[in-house]
Amino acid sequence: MQRWQWSKSPVTRVLFRGQRVHVKRDDVFHLAGNKGNLAAAKALGMRHVELATDEYHELVQIRAFAELLDSELRPPPGTRSLYVPQGAAFPEAQDGVALLAQEINEYVATEWPDKRFSVVLPCGTGTTALYLAQHLHPAIRLYAVPCVGDAAYLRQQFQQLIEDDPSLQQQQQPVKLPQVLTPRRKCRFGRLWWPLYDMHHELLKETKLGFDLVYGAFAWHTLFSDAAVLDEVLGRVDSLSASSVDPRSLLLGTEGEDAGWNGERELLYVHTGGTSGNATMLARYEQKKRREKREAMSFRELRNLTEMMRALGYPRPISMENFRQPNFELVSDLLYWMVKKYDPSSSVTEEIDTEEDRVVFLTQVATEVLAKARIRLNPKKLYAADGFAVKELIKLARVLYEASRIDLATQQEPDDDDDEVSVKSLLASRVKDPKATRQLASDITQAGAKLYDLLEAELDVRDARQHAIRFLDALSSKTENSSEQKYLERTIQELLTNLQENVELTERQVVDLDAEEKALAAKIKKAQTDLERSEKRLQSLQHVRPAFMDEYEKLEKELERQYAIYCERFRNLDYLQRELDLHNSREMKKLAENDRSLKKLQKKFRDDELAILRGEQEDQIENSMLDAMEANNNNGRHSSGSKARQASGSSGGNQKGKAAAGAAADKKKAGGDEGNSSGADSGSDSGNSDDDDDSSDDSVAAGAAPSGRAGNGAAGAASGDGSDSDQVSLADSGELIDNDDDSGSEAGSGSGSGSEASGSETNSDSDQDF
Repeated sequence: MQRWQWSKSPVTRVLFRGQRVHVKRDDVFHLAGNKGNLAAAKALGMRHVELATDEYHELVQIRAFAELLDSELRPPPGTRSLYVPQGAAFPEAQDGVALLAQEINEYVATEWPDKRFSVVLPCGTGTTALYLAQHLHPAIRLYAVPCVGDAAYLRQQFQQLIEDDPSLQQQQQPVKLPQVLTPRRKCRFGRLWWPLYDMHHELLKETKLGFDLVYGAFAWHTLFSDAAVLDEVLGRVDSLSASSVDPRSLLLGTEGEDAGWNGERELLYVHTGGTSGNATMLARYEQKKRREKREAMSFRELRNLTEMMRALGYPRPISMENFRQPNFELVSDLLYWMVKKYDPSSSVTEEIDTEEDRVVFLTQVATEVLAKARIRLNPKKLYAADGFAVKELIKLARVLYEASRIDLATQQEPDDDDDEVSVKSLLASRVKDPKATRQLASDITQAGAKLYDLLEAELDVRDARQHAIRFLDALSSKTENSSEQKYLERTIQELLTNLQENVELTERQVVDLDAEEKALAAKIKKAQTDLERSEKRLQSLQHVRPAFMDEYEKLEKELERQYAIYCERFRNLDYLQRELDLHNSREMKKLAENDRSLKKLQKKFRDDELAILRGEQEDQIENSMLDAMEANNNNGRHSSGSKARQASGSSGGNQKGKAAAGAAADKKKAGGDEGNSSGADSGSDSGNSDDDDDSSDDSVAAGAAPSGRAGNGAAGAASGDGSDSDQVSLADSGELIDNDDDSGSEAGSGSGSGSEASGSETNSDSDQDF
């Protein structure tokens, strides 16, 4: 036997679904043809020893391969042996995997030095993935696809292999583990799954490379069926946000040169072979397809057939499970019974023992049914005797079932004609159904109209029909070189030419449509890829917390506190403004009331002045002035407790009024202006002063009141004695009255202050308000 020489396996770049993939073809070494793994192993001399499940698991646990070899195979003495467990899960596999890692490192460093790579390979026991992670360059990420079990099972296999390999335990650095991808959908290992079958054929069509249906197809399906997994492998998540890296996308133990890379990675798939088993796997898929096709039977059709046969009186019960498997005896019995029920005089053989007998039986049944019932049956489907045979059986069963529903009670006497009886019975059965009656009337009308049109066109068509008959007769009676023969050939040739042109035009349209369909499919695929990528980016961005979110939350809390303070101050300010408005309105009312009181006083004073000018008596003047002062005091917000002081002030004012009247008489007699100016100055000072000088002036005025009154009496006497009856002018009288009013109020105030200090303060406040 020629010794096998090791050589580097090639790397093939392919394009699959718009994604470039580097395929490390580690499958170029084929031991046998396309016969299956077991057949290839047996062809090389493999001896197969079957073990029970418990014995196999015990052997795996204790690793007692030597005892098994001695007891089962009995090799000759001196035989060298190598025990390779399932999946080559033993330390000696590290040497070969190290060569594979060296080839990958050289390919990346020489062919793609400015790119970062992600290596993906399918795993059973995970031996290749674990040892490959120890020897790959740190910048290369390694991803393992669990094909046998789940991710936890694969990590358990990693840990078991680390415990069995002393070289991994003695390393100073921690053992590097590959990143395990989690498939979105998982099927049981080795089970037939149509997505893997479709993925195998799609890969074969686009890449022209054959991948095994167990490991390779599942790994490619895991990568390209979930956009999130592919984005993780290609590093698209890292390129979106360099600051927030998804921990799942980082490889345990990869640092250094890989830390600063944020671009999209290249995908390298390690094709580990195993394609020799595709022959048996494809055969299993074909068998499954045929089985599913046979089982593709409509439940409704089977139920209808069962009910119809029960209504027709078929003696044998039919269940729903009779057609799950081919059952030719039941199919033949159903056919024979229905044919005999349709026509008891029919002659159909009953022999179905041999294959020829079955063919003859089906041929006779199909011919009999077609000739008498005008029903075309498919003998091939009937011979299969599965679910498809039900569709053929139900054709004949439906005719018999509808015929059984015809009511024969309306038939005529037995001696009538059979055709007439059948027609009338059929019409009677149809009349019972209004919907069927309307449909039958519509069909009769349409058939009559069509027949009328054909008879109308008979005169025009008759000549053409006769000409065609003569042409056919001449064609059949003359030789091949006749004119009719040539005309027929020429016409057929023209039809063929036109048909060929139509076919070519249709083919060109089909090619154009295929091209457009492929272009649209590529665009749709690209749009879907972009959409999935955008959705992935959106999801990653939604999970990233913005840098300013802490400050935003702090400012939001501060805004809530400031808003509460603002609301409180706004309510206080609104309340104070309302109180201020109410206060201003009250003050305006007070001012308006004071104005009204002042106007009343002015009117009263005018009336008194006019009364004085008219020569009315002094008592009336005094009473009017007293009434005016009382009204003014009532409107000036004085309390009822100060009425006594108001009365004393009023008396002082009265005395001062008399003194003022006497002073006016003296002034007239003397003819001088000093007394008048002095009295005016005194009244002005007493009315306008707010300080302590006011109280002193008031005291002086109060002390001068008696002399004034005496003077007034003297003046009155002098006037009464017959002095010159000079009249006081209107201006002098008005000034005198004004001065007297001011002096009277000040005298009252002074009197109050002389008697009581609180009266002075109250009067002073009222004067200020006034």
